[in-house]
Amino acid sequence: TIQAVIEAFRHAWKGYKDFAWGHDELKPLSKSYSEWFGLGLTLIDALDTMWILGLKEEFEEARKWVANDLAFDKNVDVNLFESTIRILGGLLSTYHLSGDSLFLEKAVSDYKSCLVLQDHLVCFLPGTLALGAHNGLTADHMKLAEALIETCYQMYAQVETGLSPEIVHFNLHPADRHNLLRPETVESLFYMYRFTGDKKYQDWGWEILQNFNKYTRVRSGHNALILTELYSLPRDKMESFFLGETLKYMFLLFSDDIDLINLDKYVFNTEAHPLPIWVVDHDTGLW
Repeated sequence: TIQAVIEAFRHAWKGYKDFAWGHDELKPLSKSYSEWFGLGLTLIDALDTMWILGLKEEFEEARKWVANDLAFDKNVDVNLFESTIRILGGLLSTYHLSGDSLFLEKAVSDYKSCLVLQDHLVCFLPGTLALGAHNGLTADHMKLAEALIETCYQMYAQVETGLSPEIVHFNLHPADRHNLLRPETVESLFYMYRFTGDKKYQDWGWEILQNFNKYTRVRSGHNALILTELYSLPRDKMESFFLGETLKYMFLLFSDDIDLINLDKYVFNTEAHPLPIWVVDHDTGLW
C-alpha cells in the first residue's frame, strides 16, 4: 500500500514536471498549467511530501528550482491565508524536516513580501477531535471522532465512483457533485489509525486511493471530477494539495512507523505541512 501511494505521487509529479514545471497547478487533460500566485505552488506544497516519502531525486530537482527560480518580487494579488498555509508553511516545514537553511531563507523572503499585501472541508474535524483526545481531552472526543469519520467515509462509499462530492444533503442527494482530490477525510483517517490502531481506517483509505486511481488518474497526472449519476466529467485541474496533503496523509496512514512525523513532536498546519512543537521552559521562559 505504501508503494502504491509512492507510485501515485510519482505519476502525478511527472505530469506536473512535464507540463507545469515552476507554475502553480497542472491541467492534466490539456497538458498545460494554470497560475494562481505564480510561485510554483504545487512544487512548494509537495516539498515535504517528497521528503517524507523518501523521494530524494525528485526532492533535489525541486530544491534546485527553489534555489534558482523562486522569487517573491511579483506584482500580483494573492490570498494571504492561502499563501501562508501553502507557501510559508511548506517552506518552513521542509526546513525543519531537512535542516536545509535554503528553505528558511526563502520562507523569510515570503514573510517579508506578505507584510506589504492587503488583503468537503469539515472532514478534518474527526482528526482534530482524535488529536485532542490524545492530548488529554475526555474520551467523549474520541467517540465523536469515530462517529464523524464513519460519516465522512460514507460520503465516499455511497457515491457511484467511491469519491466524495464537495457537499451532501443527508437523506437526499449530493449537492455539489464534484471531487477536487481533497485531503480532509484521508487526514482524519490517518489520525484515527495513528491513535487507535484500528485497521479499518487503513482499509477505508485503500478504497479511496483505488478510486482515485480508477477515476481521476490520466496520462499526465490526476484530475478533479464533476460527478453525475451515470458518469464523471473531468475538470482539467490538479490542485496543489493533492501532492501537498492528500498523498502525504495517505502515505502516513499506511505507515506503521509512529516516529515518522511523531504527533507528540510535530503538528500539521492547515495545508498538512508538519512543524515542530516548541516546548516552553517555564523556569526560564525560553523555548
